[in-house]
Amino acid sequence: MTKKSFSGVVSSFKSDAIAACGDTRKAATIELFKSVILDTPVDEGRLKGNWQATTDNPASGQLDIYDGNGGGTVALAVKAVNQSNDDQTLYLTNNLPYALAIEYGHSDQAPKGMVRRNMARISSLIRKAVKENKI
Repeated sequence: MTKKSFSGVVSSFKSDAIAACGDTRKAATIELFKSVILDTPVDEGRLKGNWQATTDNPASGQLDIYDGNGGGTVALAVKAVNQSNDDQTLYLTNNLPYALAIEYGHSDQAPKGMVRRNMARISSLIRKAVKENKI
């Protein structure tokens, strides 16, 4: 059995902690993005299909995508988060002109919005991700 030096133990702990933080960041972000997308009300599905997950800069355009159940949009968001580096900023953007009105109560389907509703529970999403990643 090989004994590790103290500096080797500390170095190993540091590497493990950094990896766990990155995994937790991704897990919490995925849960937040997924919740926002799935909480988006559906008339035709264009609002739900226009959520765009990007790194470093928010998306600037609109998509001509209709995603009634949100599955395709969630899959793209998960892919963007999983491909991101720990030092990159992640954005979830919806550039449709009526997205802001829907966020602030102009929909009986989402009277508390999509983003505000989920940001109000961000602490619980982070705690869940921490628990899952055993930090």
